[in-house]
Amino acid sequence: MTTRKIMILTALAGCLVAIVVEAARIHSALTGPRDGDAYAYHLDFQLIASAFLFATQWLPLIALILAVEFAAICVMSAVRRSAKESGTR
Repeated sequence: MTTRKIMILTALAGCLVAIVVEAARIHSALTGPRDGDAYAYHLDFQLIASAFLFATQWLPLIALILAVEFAAICVMSAVRRSAKESGTR
């Protein structure tokens, strides 16, 4: 599997996890007990809040995971290349 495919699959998996977690958060907010804030119990408010959480929490986390994964792939390929070069000498 190529590095590009691994990175794309990781990004898609991260986005899928974020969507599932935010859907569960919205479901629990809309079905849970209500207090005085009536606006907070509408779907449009919850979608805006989820978009904000996605942009401020999930995207940086996914970017960090991709950066660490890319660094690990680069290190592994450098080690393989070094081992291959030292083995042919």
